[in-house]
Amino acid sequence: MLRVLRLLAIGLVVGAIAWWPMLLTSNGPTSDGRYVYYQFEIAKAAIHHYGEAPLWNPFDCKGIPMWDHPEAMVISPFFLVLLPFGTTAALQIWQLLHIAIGFTGMWLLLRGELAASRTAAFASSTLYVVYAGAAAQYAGLHATLMSFFYLPVLLLLWRRAERDLRAALGMGAVVALMFYDGATYPLPYCALVLLAETATRAWPLARLRRIAARGAIVVATAAGLAAARLLPVAERLTQHARDIPKDVDHLLHSRTLWRMLTWREPEGFTIVPDQQYWWHEYIVYLGIAGVIVGAVGLAFAWRGQRWTVITALATFALMAGHFAAWAPWTLLQAHVFPFGSLRVPSRFRHALIVFVCAWIALAIDRAAAWVRERGLGDKVARGARIALLALAGIAVADTAALGMTIVRHRYQGEAPKPEAASARFYYGGEGLAPDWMNQPSQNRAWLGCRAYFPSHEQAALWEGDVPQARAADDAVTVVSASRTNNAFALVVDASRAGRVVLNSAYDKHFHTNVGETRNHADVLAVDVPAGHHEIRVWYWPRLLSLGLVISAVSAAVTAWLFVVLERRARKRPATAGE
Repeated sequence: MLRVLRLLAIGLVVGAIAWWPMLLTSNGPTSDGRYVYYQFEIAKAAIHHYGEAPLWNPFDCKGIPMWDHPEAMVISPFFLVLLPFGTTAALQIWQLLHIAIGFTGMWLLLRGELAASRTAAFASSTLYVVYAGAAAQYAGLHATLMSFFYLPVLLLLWRRAERDLRAALGMGAVVALMFYDGATYPLPYCALVLLAETATRAWPLARLRRIAARGAIVVATAAGLAAARLLPVAERLTQHARDIPKDVDHLLHSRTLWRMLTWREPEGFTIVPDQQYWWHEYIVYLGIAGVIVGAVGLAFAWRGQRWTVITALATFALMAGHFAAWAPWTLLQAHVFPFGSLRVPSRFRHALIVFVCAWIALAIDRAAAWVRERGLGDKVARGARIALLALAGIAVADTAALGMTIVRHRYQGEAPKPEAASARFYYGGEGLAPDWMNQPSQNRAWLGCRAYFPSHEQAALWEGDVPQARAADDAVTVVSASRTNNAFALVVDASRAGRVVLNSAYDKHFHTNVGETRNHADVLAVDVPAGHHEIRVWYWPRLLSLGLVISAVSAAVTAWLFVVLERRARKRPATAGE
């Protein structure tokens, strides 16, 4: 544990150096990074203004799910730990923590599975987290994709799970954490990479059966621990299909591949010839030095760590996209859930870079022995190691410098300006913060849409500091009405059965203690019986209660199993010595 904590601390320092423009600026993020900030602000508003969990998001698109939104990051345990910090600081620490996890996982993978030296492990682990492709994708943009940094530790645990049940339990816990992180893309992409790695150990069949049994333990552990999030999200996905543009991208163009590795372009929103998306979806940039060392390491990997080569080739085939009717990505999108709702196959580069960095470590460590085997002497062997280490150092410095430039570009947005909170939540009105990013702190919202899962653009809500409930006809009189992020409290007098319309988009997971909730032209409504009623309407995903129970039980069982297995493992050496 102390070793892991030391590695995490080193990873934090490396991340802070690589992304220092983010830490030193008061500017806000640009593009999609603004919505990530917005997510944090919405969840913080629910907790600070009303003491509620972030279940429903009333600030965007007239009301959309939060807890059961597939890409919501604020369900992550990291968010709760970082809640006392301001949103800007919390988001920065959240990103640095993921960089540190990536560094630590890469170090442990290289040392544990490839027997890399400390020098090679440090160079390659640093390169892995500072390479320009990470900055281009994550910094001030798609922070929801930072869970790709879990892949090295997933590979390590999955390879060890075959012989150590503790690793299977640990891997299940990491996968569950990814669910809570909102890893909509990293999780299924990493699962395919792990499946490819499994194929390298699929013989003999007895071994494959053992791996499959450990895989079942991983899945059961992950599903149990993540049930509080997994079940509501799964139900949501059955109700709303994600409407995305047709994905036609493919990378089997020599110009594209060479540019991905060597084009030193800091502006991520550049058109890429022959491709579908912006440049930030393709950039890797290791420079010529990194390409040379990686190529040398690839040769050594084929001799001694062939599993890395085979898994990398499978990952590259996925990354290449729709290059043929039989292309893996084409078949997955056409026939396998959830890939029909995903796009941008070039994001597999965040998995492929793990193997490239592993090859760089192998090049640094194996070159000297290879030179000695050919009788060229120790001096030439040491020179070869030093040369490759120097080239790796150049690659680290070069790609990190480009990454810093990208980070600086990404934090040129308008600075966040938290507003004084309104005593009541309402839409629009005079003095509404013009930047939607600042509206949650104001406890007010616009009627526009930034997210589209699901969309409620047609819902006829009303603006102003006015009651948030209205009678639909003369049968009902609304005596009083108040609301929070997740709930409405009403007092009504009904001369006969009637309907009350609430100022929120409709969702089937709203519940009421009186009458029944209804869809009133995509607006939330309650049909009430005659009489005087104190009504509470609240949002609660139908499977959340069951999920919370399963997750709590799973956490207790997993912790108990891990303690038992740890105690047994500690006793084995003493027993053997006797």
